[in-house]
Amino acid sequence: MIMITLLNPNANVEVVKFLQISTPPLGLGYLASNLRENGFKVRIIDDLVEKLSFDELLKRLKGSKIVGITSTTATFNSALAYAKKIKNALKDVF
Repeated sequence: MIMITLLNPNANVEVVKFLQISTPPLGLGYLASNLRENGFKVRIIDDLVEKLSFDELLKRLKGSKIVGITSTTATFNSALAYAKKIKNALKDVF
């Protein structure tokens, strides 16, 4: 069974800091549900909440064949940085 990890990146988002809240990544939840219904093993990492170090994140990504990263305008630069770092560290991950 193919393991897919969906990632909501941590970012320096002013709205989250000001309100001291963040919304759950519902889009990732919907996508995960559909993927599971179609036979994939899926996990979601909400790094905006978990605030993992990069080494911790890599440990959590172990076993994944595909990593999907969500992004908004406010988190785009962070998502791009995550993608580059993950691809450099885990060459066999798509």
